[in-house]
Amino acid sequence: MDAILNGILSSRHPDALKKQLITKVTENSSKPQPVRVIRSVLQISSSWFLQGESDIAFSEGLQVYKAWAKYNLTTFEAFFDREFLLSLFSFKGRREANAVLLLEVSMELLQRSSSYSAHVRVVEAKAISYVREHPSIDCLNNFVNFLFKFKECLPKGDFVSTFCVSLINSLSLCAIPEDPASVVQYIKSVDRICSLIHTIWNNADSDVIMDSLKVIFGIIAAEETEPSLCLGAVVRNIPEKMIEIIVKYAINSDIDNTRMTTALQRVVDWVQWPTATNVHKWIITFFKNLAAAKKYSILINVTETKIEQVQTLHFCVTSR
Repeated sequence: MDAILNGILSSRHPDALKKQLITKVTENSSKPQPVRVIRSVLQISSSWFLQGESDIAFSEGLQVYKAWAKYNLTTFEAFFDREFLLSLFSFKGRREANAVLLLEVSMELLQRSSSYSAHVRVVEAKAISYVREHPSIDCLNNFVNFLFKFKECLPKGDFVSTFCVSLINSLSLCAIPEDPASVVQYIKSVDRICSLIHTIWNNADSDVIMDSLKVIFGIIAAEETEPSLCLGAVVRNIPEKMIEIIVKYAINSDIDNTRMTTALQRVVDWVQWPTATNVHKWIITFFKNLAAAKKYSILINVTETKIEQVQTLHFCVTSR
């Protein structure tokens, strides 16, 4: 069967005919088939979806995989073993964001299987390393969508904070795409990722949130890198009391004036992020506490470099 599928794909037939022929192979999934044939189809279809060079291999690969897995669950459960699961987390390639989509389809089919709980434990154990090793907006978005659907796979206990921190670190590396047509999807993906972070925060103690906010401050204070503006979406809707705490922590830390200036300039830049809210509260709180700490040089530097963005806010603070 794998030879037939490869033959169809490599033939000179037009794509429309190729799809028709592949559909016929897909329809055969409901008929009794030898285990060897089933496994070969699952192997080649998953390879198409993950590594296919042509659009038709990519588009049809997942459909073939789903159909043959659905109608041959016993064989599929044996095929989708721990080794195959781990290979999805380590997969690298042009379509590496598809690995999580394949994982999602597979876990849906195996929810009633005896191996499901073991797979959940593997995913939970690999979640932190996955987001660390895949600082790609597509990979992070797909994995977050998976975790929304399979919440039992979220890290638990002491690992909750580490997961949030890792997700924030990777998100900060996801630069805004240069192609204007991709920006809208990028913004939607960022909001989806932030929604998961906020969901976790809402069900965790304040220490988890504080750990995340401290990491965000460390990221925006680093002069060596240029973090994405999308971090402004992560900190939206933080209670004012918590903003006050993290700002005082930052100002009283051993971070020098240059890095503090860099951090505050980037907070001001968050105003540009379309779905960021309450950024003005962060700016005002920083300005008030810097003034109270008599760190006027930072206020002067930030005001000079970001005058158009902060002049109104600076007036509000100094007039109080």
